[in-house]
Amino acid sequence: MRQILLIVVSLISITVSAQTITRYWEDLSGRTEKGFSHKNYYDLKGNVKEAWVSTTWFTKTDSIKKKITFKEKLLFNKYGYIKTKHILEKDGNLFLEEENEYKNNQLVYKKEIEKEFGKLGDGMVGYTGNIHIQETKYVFNENNKHILTYFKSSYQDEFFLKERHTYNSKGLLIKLESINNHLPEDSYFFRTCHGTGNGLADYITKYYYNEEDLRVKVEKYRDTSLTYKKQKIKGKDVNIRLVRRDDIDYSAGYKLESESIIIYNSKKLQDSIIKTSFMYPNGQSFVAKTAFLYNSKGKIIQTKRMNRYGRFYGNYKELGLINGKNMIITSGYLKGDKNKLEKRLNYTIEGLKNGGFKRLNYNKGELESTEVYDSNFNLVEDDGFGYRIVYKYDINNNWIKKTVFHKGKLVEDVERTITYY
Repeated sequence: MRQILLIVVSLISITVSAQTITRYWEDLSGRTEKGFSHKNYYDLKGNVKEAWVSTTWFTKTDSIKKKITFKEKLLFNKYGYIKTKHILEKDGNLFLEEENEYKNNQLVYKKEIEKEFGKLGDGMVGYTGNIHIQETKYVFNENNKHILTYFKSSYQDEFFLKERHTYNSKGLLIKLESINNHLPEDSYFFRTCHGTGNGLADYITKYYYNEEDLRVKVEKYRDTSLTYKKQKIKGKDVNIRLVRRDDIDYSAGYKLESESIIIYNSKKLQDSIIKTSFMYPNGQSFVAKTAFLYNSKGKIIQTKRMNRYGRFYGNYKELGLINGKNMIITSGYLKGDKNKLEKRLNYTIEGLKNGGFKRLNYNKGELESTEVYDSNFNLVEDDGFGYRIVYKYDINNNWIKKTVFHKGKLVEDVERTITYY
């Protein structure tokens, strides 16, 4: 939960542009491939056992300089997943914020604890003293395939089915049921990352494959029924969707919302079109298309999409070698009509004599920021938007110090103490 809140704070604390957001989500998507509980999310490499992270912010209010420090302790297992996460409180005690259990290198239980933050009275805001706990259980079959997810919050006395996965005889996922009906419509609950009213709809996604086991179609169905029961929470009546049992197929009450068709070329690469049709309850629909262009080595060098209005947009990439490694050396953005696409440069990469490289980021043709990397591809300096960020690394290529300056003034200092197995 807190990761998402920190993401929001990070985005607000800098001057945001479309280029910044694009780079941020590109980086985040790579780091979250193994989930938010893996060391990759925290930008850690190697056999990390424990990491202490101390973050200090330097602020100035009414001519008074302030220093705020936040410390957390992360303990990882040998496979790089978090076992426990603690926050160091002002009294010197460690507050357990996350606890995970694993079996056969698979997450089977997650517990997240959060102190409630809200109104205290007389216009004051702070910790109310209430503790909220969210627990998730994951069930796997004999082939180590994830089949069920159960969820329980502080508001509930038992676990409820949250996800159900169905596989074919070859172990390919053919149906995913996302069940949100047990979530209470309580404002605090939504604030802790469970969405708003529409987000509580239940979905079923079906996957289809060809004889070569390549995915060729995806259908997404949405439950259009809204059946609630009332429950008292903190003395208030709260609407909760009726809980559904594990052993019942509810797909008969669902309506098709979108359909994606995937076409492949002779090299078994996604070719020409991923066609997605969206259907709305009022009967309206539209079709969006995505086309991929590959080079001779099977690398995507262009993605082109057509939106519901027939306008095209997407990205293009030029590949090359930097210090003997295949990298994207130029990236840009496509926009316009089918036969007249505008190319807008996003960034270029230049090799440096010391074995590192430099990334130059552009916005509407103007240089916006510069990133410098060392020979191990570690980011050592990021300069742009009035900010300059400098990193220092240990021998395992993990950064251990991050210093942030804004218009020449120190605003943030982060230190990481890392121990290894």
